[in-house]
Amino acid sequence: MKPTEASSNRLAYKWLTWCIVLAFGYYWIITLGLVIFGNQVSSAIPGQTFIFRSFARQNWRMFAFAKVYNRQMLFITRDIANPSQSDTTDLVQYLLTEKRAYAPFNNEEDATEKILYLLMNDVEVRVHSHEKKIKDTLPGKTAAFYKEQAIEAVKADTAHQQDINNILGYARTAMQQMKRSAAGKEYQLIIKHIYIPPSKPALPVTPGANEEILFISNYKPL
Repeated sequence: MKPTEASSNRLAYKWLTWCIVLAFGYYWIITLGLVIFGNQVSSAIPGQTFIFRSFARQNWRMFAFAKVYNRQMLFITRDIANPSQSDTTDLVQYLLTEKRAYAPFNNEEDATEKILYLLMNDVEVRVHSHEKKIKDTLPGKTAAFYKEQAIEAVKADTAHQQDINNILGYARTAMQQMKRSAAGKEYQLIIKHIYIPPSKPALPVTPGANEEILFISNYKPL
């Protein structure tokens, strides 16, 4: 190899090395910036943030609190003529199964999951809001009384019905995917926290149970 060729190769290798180091450093600077200062970074460099999240999205979070519960959203269907014939689907677990089945091209399922969790959050916030109002109005009652009254208040809240309709829309889609008929059926929705030991629910359903019902609807025709 001629001296000039060797010199050119060393120079190319040097530049390639620096490009890799700079790309690696840039990747982690943006990653850590979006994880720790997400809103500020997104506002400062919206274009780069969009490109980065499109091709190198990170779903993990630093310094996250330990998870104390799993969520369940039970969609119960039964025959109106024969209520003993029923099916129960945990919509949360069903969606997670769908996400795994279509990974890594599961953007639609990922978006659906975010919407479903926002709807569950909205229902939970409404229940807690009504619970606080009832406690202020009727102090000295049991925790079970406040929870039951708050759930009944949410069921009577017309603004809440849109959330239920949206959840029901997804439940109908899941039924179609599972090839289950909705004819002659009625449904009930139950949202729960299933606590991870050693965490305990604030209001167990039964003594020693490790779950808390956040919302339960009446049976309604599909």
